[in-house]
Amino acid sequence: MMGTCYPVNAMFAHGRAREHARAVLAFVHGAEAIVDEPSCEGRRARELDRWEDDLDRAYRGHAEHPVFAALAQAVDEHALAFGDFAALIEACRIDLERTRYATFDELRTYLRCAVEPLGRILANIAGGRAAQLHACAGELSIGLAIAQLLRDIAGDHRRGRVYVPAEDLRHFGVSPDDLAARRSSPAVAMLVRYEISRARTFFERARPIADTGFAFGMAWRCGVQLLAAFDHGSARPAERELARAS
Repeated sequence: MMGTCYPVNAMFAHGRAREHARAVLAFVHGAEAIVDEPSCEGRRARELDRWEDDLDRAYRGHAEHPVFAALAQAVDEHALAFGDFAALIEACRIDLERTRYATFDELRTYLRCAVEPLGRILANIAGGRAAQLHACAGELSIGLAIAQLLRDIAGDHRRGRVYVPAEDLRHFGVSPDDLAARRSSPAVAMLVRYEISRARTFFERARPIADTGFAFGMAWRCGVQLLAAFDHGSARPAERELARAS
């Protein structure tokens, strides 16, 4: 799941908006832990069902888990949609069943569950409900997800997942092992440049969001900075900055 691609700490510097955004992030991290932590092996699907039950209770005003008690405050204050949180859980269920994507269209369908709902949630916390803002947040979410995909290739590979579409790997003659090992070759370099170019397309579509307020302007700039670092072969400092901002 790539639902934590947004640099929440940088976007929301202080105040109740920051508290609410961090409550959302805690919800996402909790769902991701169910998918990835060894302690959940053998019961991941059941634990995700329980996580969704806890979400339902929070929406009914009966939150018990601390994560959901904090989340309920954000939900109440910003009228956050249940469906967006449910979609994030559904993305986790997809991660349990699917580890490869044949085409970018298939990956994009997954990202509609895994990252676009988070963009809408954060847009609402930031105070924006206009349809154009939500559309731009969706484009930004995809761009950030591709940047994270490039940043986390080795870690995803260790977990048995490959998010780079198979059609792209095949076109450039690159294997998942080549990417995970960060092997330097003209083919790998061309593939990475191609994915960077694809991500930039989404950032360009989302450019209007950069001028709508501090929160999403910061997210847009963080993503553009990371792509530029990848493009110039100096991603590690930008990765550290993005990690601090997340």
